[in-house]
Amino acid sequence: MLRYLSFTTACDITFVVFLVAWLFSRQIGLAFVIRSVYLEVPRNIPYVWDPEAGLYLNRVTYWGFVIMLSILWVLATIWFYTACMVAVRVVRGLGAEDTRSDGEDEDEDALADVPESASITVKDGQAGVRKRK
Repeated sequence: MLRYLSFTTACDITFVVFLVAWLFSRQIGLAFVIRSVYLEVPRNIPYVWDPEAGLYLNRVTYWGFVIMLSILWVLATIWFYTACMVAVRVVRGLGAEDTRSDGEDEDEDALADVPESASITVKDGQAGVRKRK
């Protein structure tokens, strides 16, 4: 069966597998981790800061950890949405367009208006620009 598939079809199948894996591991799995940390850590670990005893949890570290995990989940949700929009474009036949910035193209356009080299000369209190070649 695989010999009948083109590389485009294999790429699309791989992308679908990636999306499903992302959904379960990042969106659902991370949500369960956040829920577990939020609800179960205060019940099972005491709020004690004693490095000699190996206890490092206080309210600041607990809330910092929960907030950072929540920010990671929000970023993962944005990335998943973007990946789903790419999948929708492929299904509609519009093709997958890479909307990320490409540094090489921008650098060439940005430097097009810059003169080759210039030096500023000051004579008798007046400033002027003299081009060098």
